[in-house]
Amino acid sequence: MINEVEIENFRSIKSQKIKLENFNIIIGDNGTGKTSVLEAINFALSPSFLSGKVKHTDFYNGEDNPIKIKIGFQENLKVQLPDGYTKQEIPFKQVLLQIKFRERKTPKKAFSDLVVIEHRIEPSDTISKTSKGWSIKRKNGRDFKFREQLLSLNIIETKDLPRSFYFNKGRDK
Repeated sequence: MINEVEIENFRSIKSQKIKLENFNIIIGDNGTGKTSVLEAINFALSPSFLSGKVKHTDFYNGEDNPIKIKIGFQENLKVQLPDGYTKQEIPFKQVLLQIKFRERKTPKKAFSDLVVIEHRIEPSDTISKTSKGWSIKRKNGRDFKFREQLLSLNIIETKDLPRSFYFNKGRDK
């Protein structure tokens, strides 16, 4: 269950932290950010390729400050990370999505995406943080070290991550 949503520089939201309970209702006038909150959650929980969905209008007031969306869970979820011929189970408690404008085009590419996206899970506090990433003990007692790149949402294997089904305002078309 999601227990916290933190949004920065996304559409009409400059900075907002929302605590969630078992049942939540979002009510407000038009243009107050209700849809922005739902779409932020949808973006953060979507393991699919996001850079084609992100537009310059998704940035707060058209500025170029990075978008940051963090989804926190009530309990630790589990992910399987590749470790040679086996896998290591890592607990995590958050999903992090950061989107920033690309500073320069990708070398040897005719068309570069508008944005650079960092979309990953955040290991739980029970995992040892090192200067170069994280580390856990394998069953044989040796350390399994991993970095942020291995935590990317499009690489990890997990059945625990909630799936988001969002029907936008154009659903009737």
